[in-house]
Parts: sequence; structure tokens; C-alpha cells
Amino acid sequence: MQQLDPLRLKKLAESLAIAFYVLMGLAFLTAVLGSPGTGLLLLILGACAHLVRVWFEDLGRSQVQAPRRPAPARSVRQRRI
Repeated sequence: MQQLDPLRLKKLAESLAIAFYVLMGLAFLTAVLGSPGTGLLLLILGACAHLVRVWFEDLGRSQVQAPRRPAPARSVRQRRI
């Protein structure tokens, strides 16, 4: 599987965080100004942006901190003198 650049994933996650807050603000304004259907749609879009952002952050973290396998145990024989 192709490795993704962690820096690029971090920038995408930051952009999606901004998009999340913008969508939440717009959803509030549209609901207050009398368009609850559009407000609900914007809430759903904001939730999707949040889920994708968390997925990108988790993906970036898993690539940076890839678990290492422990070295195989070696048997040690004692020498007789």
C-alpha cells in the first residue's frame, strides 16, 4: 500500500477543521434566520467533515508511529569451561 505524506495529511486535517467550524456557524445562522432544512443539511455536512478530519489524523498518526515487531528471542547456550 502506498504511504501518504504525514505533513500533507496534517494540512488536510487542519483545513477540514476550519471547514467544520465554518459549516457549524453557517448552520446556526441559517437555522436562526428561518431555514431549518438548510441548517440541518449544513450540520450533516459539518459532521462529515469532522469524521473525515479525525480519520486523516488517525491515519497520519498510525503512519508516523508504526508499531515495531519485537526481535525474535535468541537462545543462549552456556559454555562449559
